[in-house]
Amino acid sequence: MTTTNRPKFPRIAWRPVITGSVDVTSSYGSGTLDLSADIGADYWGFADSMIPTTINGEPVYVALSTSTQARLAAIVTAEANTFAGSPTVGIAAVYSWAAGDTYPVTTKYSGSGTDVDIEFDSVGTAQQFGFNAVGPHTIASSGAFLAADHQDAGSWAPRPRANRDEQWTVNPNTAVAENLDGSARKMWTWGTNLYNRSMSFPAVYVADVRVDAAANASQAAAALRVTGDPNGTLEGLLERARLPESDDDVPTFRVYTDHNVYESAYLLTGLDDLQAICENRSARRIWRVNLTFRAG
Repeated sequence: MTTTNRPKFPRIAWRPVITGSVDVTSSYGSGTLDLSADIGADYWGFADSMIPTTINGEPVYVALSTSTQARLAAIVTAEANTFAGSPTVGIAAVYSWAAGDTYPVTTKYSGSGTDVDIEFDSVGTAQQFGFNAVGPHTIASSGAFLAADHQDAGSWAPRPRANRDEQWTVNPNTAVAENLDGSARKMWTWGTNLYNRSMSFPAVYVADVRVDAAANASQAAAALRVTGDPNGTLEGLLERARLPESDDDVPTFRVYTDHNVYESAYLLTGLDDLQAICENRSARRIWRVNLTFRAG
C-alpha cells in the first residue's frame, strides 16, 4: 500500500518515557505533580481523534486519553479541582496544523473555570511537552489557546511529498532438506506467515533525522522546524526502539496513515546504526530513509 494522506502522515508514534514534575497553580491553591508516576511510559506521544472539531475558529483534532498530552491535561485538571473554593476546572489538549500541513504538529491547551498556571521543573521536562521554557505557562479560562512552542516527544513524521509503504510476507520458520541423489526433498514449516512493512521516504531533511542537525538554525529552517525543538527526529525514534518495555519486550510503535488510523508495528532491524538506514540524496541535507517494521 502507499500512503496518500501526506504530508501529515504517515506518522510513527511511540510511548516516550516522561520524567520530571510540574507545579500547578491557580488563585485558589497550588500543588506538584510527579510526571514519572502520573504519565511515565504508559501513554502515546500522539493519538488523535478521527474527526476535527473547531475551537476558537480553528479546526483541531482532540488528543485522545491514551496520549501524553491528554494525560497531562487530565492530571492538571484533577489537581486544580482539589483546590478549596475553586470553580470546576476543565482543560483539553488538541493537535493543530495551523501553520500548514507541511509544518510539524503543535499541541494546544484550552481551559475553563479559572486560569491555571503550569511550571515544569526543568527545560528538559518542559521540552517533552513542546515548551522551550519551564514557565509558568497559563491555561486561560477564557478558552484561548496555550500553544506549545514545538513538537512533543513521542512521534516522528518526515512530512514527505512521496513515500513507499509496502507489505511483504515472510516466514523465517521454514526449512528444506534434500537427499544426496536429489530423489527426495523434505520441508518443515512451523508458525504462521508474518509480514514486514517496508517504508521508504525519499526526501527527508537532516533536521528531521538527527538531533544535532535539528539544533542548527539553517538546517531547522529548511525543515520548517524551530531550533529549540529536540523532538520529532528519526534519531529519537531509534533511541526509543532500543529501549525494551516490561524488562525485555520489543517496544510497540504505531504507524498512522490518517487521523486515528494506525497499525501496531515493531522495529526489529536497523537498530544499531542510524546512518545505515539513511542514504544521502542532496549535499547531506536531504536523505532517503528506509525503515522495515514487523507489523500485525
